[in-house]
Amino acid sequence: MIRILTDISIYLEKKAVLYGEPEIALGIANFLAEIGIIPVLCATGTETGRLETQLREMLPQFNEELQVIEGVDFDEIAAVVEAVQPDLLIGNSKGYPIARKIDKPLIRVGFPIHDRIGGAAGSPSGI
Repeated sequence: MIRILTDISIYLEKKAVLYGEPEIALGIANFLAEIGIIPVLCATGTETGRLETQLREMLPQFNEELQVIEGVDFDEIAAVVEAVQPDLLIGNSKGYPIARKIDKPLIRVGFPIHDRIGGAAGSPSGI
């Protein structure tokens, strides 16, 4: 555990944009908060009406920085991403053009992962 925390220390206080299905976004946002990464944007194409409330209850320490948008497509996400200037993006492969445009790394999570052979079948835990 100490090794893991040491390895991720370079990401402390970094800003992240995450997108994808609401369930995945909730879990990833919570994980990011636990390891010291600030989720600045959480976006989903699904209109739940509950995502923002759940995130703000789960992560009260980020209420000022965190933006939550639902029912959006990647063009709308791209516009907000440019405004928040994240250090990394977390989501599926469809966000690759956004990551490339702003020259930031994309951590692929969720479905689809179509730009990596076998990427969708792999475990996100690295095993």
